[in-house]
Amino acid sequence: MKRKILLVIMVMALSSSMCFATQEQIYNPLEPVIPAYVAVSSVSSVTTIKSGTATYYAELASQPGKTITKVVSTLKLVNSKGTVVQTKTETLTPNYGYFRIQNTKKLTTRGAYHAEASLKVYNGTKLLETVTISSKSATY
Repeated sequence: MKRKILLVIMVMALSSSMCFATQEQIYNPLEPVIPAYVAVSSVSSVTTIKSGTATYYAELASQPGKTITKVVSTLKLVNSKGTVVQTKTETLTPNYGYFRIQNTKKLTTRGAYHAEASLKVYNGTKLLETVTISSKSATY
């Protein structure tokens, strides 16, 4: 009986010593939110593989009130070894504020593949920013 009581006391003592206090961070709505990009509101990239054909793309959307006249884009399909399997370069013009580059590739080797994109964002001839993104891998 004494062993059980001693065991309970030890468990209580050890569990209470593991408690600690932290300072809670409080969101201040008066602090300005700094956007990640100058003129881009969102960017995404996706790779899918179906029946041995990889379809991959990258797209971005402009921020409201920001003017993007073109995006010079380079889209690559990369295998799991880091080898570039295919590259496409294209100058994109806006389509309702969105810019998208897409490509497909019939795969001959099984493995994991992902897309990598470099998107140079322009207003006229002025380079506003360069955005790079990679998709999640897809497996064939």
